[in-house]
Amino acid sequence: MVTTPQEAAADVAVRSALVARQTGQKVLGVIENMSGLTQPDGTVLDLFGSGGGQLVADRLSDDEHGVAPLLGSVPLSPGFRIAGDSGEPAVLNLPEDPAAAEVLRIAAALSRQGRGLAGRSLSVTPAS
Repeated sequence: MVTTPQEAAADVAVRSALVARQTGQKVLGVIENMSGLTQPDGTVLDLFGSGGGQLVADRLSDDEHGVAPLLGSVPLSPGFRIAGDSGEPAVLNLPEDPAAAEVLRIAAALSRQGRGLAGRSLSVTPAS
C-alpha cells in the first residue's frame, strides 16, 4: 500500500487496503511517498507532514493478517521528479539520489517476499 505522510491520505490508504483484503489480496507492506525534503544543510523539511506511512502500517497490522511493515519512505527529490518528467528512469540514471536509492532498496526487499497474485483469480465477479 502506498500513502503520503498526511493523515487524510493515510485514512484513504487504510480503507483501500481493507478492500484489497476483502478480495483476497495480501498487503505486503506500506510505502510512504513524498516524505521529507532534505535541505542543503542536512535538515529535513516535512512539507506534507510526517508519520502517515507508519500510521497505515500500524493500523493494518493485526493478529489475523500479520504485520504490514513500513517498507520505506521515499523522500521528495527535485532530481527524481525531473528525471520522471523527462521519461528517464531515475533509479538507473541517478542511483545516488536519495529517492532513487530508497526505491531500489524497497524493490529489493519486495523481490525477496515471494510470489504475489499475478495470474491468480481474485474470486471477484463483476456486477452485470
